[in-house]
Amino acid sequence: MVTRIRRYVETDTGHRVPNHKSKCRHLHGHRYRFEAEIEG
Repeated sequence: MVTRIRRYVETDTGHRVPNHKSKCRHLHGHRYRFEAEIEG
């Protein structure tokens, strides 16, 4: 029999890029999703 464990983690982050000429110089955010799986 194979056992599998899977986990997801989602996180939101915010940052800005000072002295950048695009809209990135303003505070903006990103959402990241990490996935890990172990099988054995």
